[in-house]
Amino acid sequence: PQIPDRAEIEKDLHKVDYRAIRVENCQVLFERDDTRIDLGAIAKGFIADRLKEYLEENGVTSAVINLGGNVLCLGERPDGEPFKIGLRSPLPTTRKRWQP
Repeated sequence: PQIPDRAEIEKDLHKVDYRAIRVENCQVLFERDDTRIDLGAIAKGFIADRLKEYLEENGVTSAVINLGGNVLCLGERPDGEPFKIGLRSPLPTTRKRWQP
């Protein structure tokens, strides 16, 4: 994968518009044929939150939940240190960065 250049972004920017989506009579309607909705991240976040609640209710105090790259941490590592989550840079010359 590559970061698109400015011209490519400008060419497709018109496709990003919440106003091209309507909800009528329990139906989702798209104003344009090229409109798409991706709810994957919302679903993963919802599931991660439910998993965290379940783990907490069952006495778990330290965990990393990874749902296909969507990561949620519970507590600290068993040694008391914060979890470190690696972030991959989209730039080919940049190395991984760590985010506590």
